[in-house]
Amino acid sequence: GFDRALPLFRDDVDFCWRAHLAGERVLIATDAVLHHREAAAHGRRAEDFAPRPHRIDREAAVHVLLAHTSVVASPFLALRLFVVSAVRSVVYLLGKDFDAARDEVGAVLDVALHPARLRASRRLSARTATEPYSVIRALRPSAWAQVRQGLELMAGIATTSSAALSASVSALDSGPVDDDAAYLDSSGPSLFR
Repeated sequence: GFDRALPLFRDDVDFCWRAHLAGERVLIATDAVLHHREAAAHGRRAEDFAPRPHRIDREAAVHVLLAHTSVVASPFLALRLFVVSAVRSVVYLLGKDFDAARDEVGAVLDVALHPARLRASRRLSARTATEPYSVIRALRPSAWAQVRQGLELMAGIATTSSAALSASVSALDSGPVDDDAAYLDSSGPSLFR
């Protein structure tokens, strides 16, 4: 079943990775495109609402990565995660999002300060594992894919108007169609436009 150390976020990834380690067959649709509404993170489901969803999500992500890494590689990955979180927090500070900056570093420190939870997750995984941790390595995005995603994110922010950034997006919004599209305002400020 699901890991009790992951009550809200990343429990699905952890479950699939443990299934891989147990030698089970997990199907991955690599060409699938999915829009995740992130209902819990955005408070659309009151029973799942987390008071600090960014921190809880980041903490869960760090926890899952460290729980599914070999003992030898764990210190190096932990150091890398801390450095990346420090850089991300500086970016949040530059964007004046002080809560996100604090949450970014706090999440990594919280995982580091509670090693018992990490050990419990490792034991849960080890109970059924028949495969080495290297099976999961292929499921993680490469360093280049992560850099590319970051560059795409920055380019998207730089080329998007401030009105579009502040607009709320819903998975059900499909945008204007037919004649409505002719009246779109495209004069918003942007770096490249």
